[in-house]
Amino acid sequence: MKRKLITAAAIALILTACGSENTEHSETTAEQTTAVSAVQTAASKPKSIKPLSPTKSQSYYQNEVFSVTASLDDLKSSLYYPDIVAKMGVNPEMFAIDITVKVKNISQEEQNFDQSKLELLSGDDVLYIFDSYVEKAENIKSGKTVTLYLKALCTLQQAAEISGMTYVGQPLETGEYFYPDEFADIIDVQSDEDVSSYLYKQYILQNGKGNRMMQCSDPAAIGTYYIGRVGENAEYYAIKYTVTNRSDYALIIDPNMYNAYFAYSREEYFDPDSKAVYISTDEELMYEPKEEGSISGIGTVYALPEFLCMHLNGSTEFTILYSVSGDVTDCLLSCGQHNESPCYAEYESVLIDHFYE
Repeated sequence: MKRKLITAAAIALILTACGSENTEHSETTAEQTTAVSAVQTAASKPKSIKPLSPTKSQSYYQNEVFSVTASLDDLKSSLYYPDIVAKMGVNPEMFAIDITVKVKNISQEEQNFDQSKLELLSGDDVLYIFDSYVEKAENIKSGKTVTLYLKALCTLQQAAEISGMTYVGQPLETGEYFYPDEFADIIDVQSDEDVSSYLYKQYILQNGKGNRMMQCSDPAAIGTYYIGRVGENAEYYAIKYTVTNRSDYALIIDPNMYNAYFAYSREEYFDPDSKAVYISTDEELMYEPKEEGSISGIGTVYALPEFLCMHLNGSTEFTILYSVSGDVTDCLLSCGQHNESPCYAEYESVLIDHFYE
């Protein structure tokens, strides 16, 4: 009997020990399962994307999808922009503010940024934002940043009263130096009624072989250089024009009014059928330039555009190719007038140049 009790006690002790081991194993297994589950959860949870960091010269906006910075870069006449002139017309009272906007997609999916919901405020006015390249804001991949170059159109008074920006009606955080100090100086110059202190910059063109200085109306100084006959069969006569705006006010050029007429002998009258065919100049000065090929000694030529914008600083050069039918002896240059649009650079005189002795 005593032996059975010992056996029973031993069995009870063994069972107790086994139960303890099972409990410890069960607890260990649960801890391991919890740890694995936590790792799996952490692995499945997307890593957050770091937003943009704005500077003191930028405005800033952020929601669950986008991180956006915006800065005002420059203020200048709309006449320096071919796309604005082509679509909005020639308006010397209209100015453009260059705005650089960076958009980062901080969501986990591809997104489209609606830049039409981005507004620049001036007092009680919402300025019109002009942009020709909206496709850059489409299909922004997760974590990627795109840069948009926008232009806000305004008067000088509106430019002086800029107060901030909004996106989808929500105000952006305005940086301490968001409004550039340079804008005030530009507005003072452009809005001053007494322009005598800004007109005219010194400009000298030396007459020389092939060079002629056109007698012109201020503020444009227009020079010419006779390149001569060009083309596979010498069917064109090339004249290079150099136009310098001597003022602080924007001008544009109508190349279709730079007429040239040619004589092919000392006795012959000037050919009324001579006409401008092509132009060679910087593509950035034209709206939707239409390339027409390349000519030796000239380079790429384009169809004559309705207008040319001018460079902000320095001279603007363009070469016009005129059709000719013989050896040129004399050249008569003339230009029509834009009486209703005084912002065109033009000359009033007529020049007869004798190529023979």
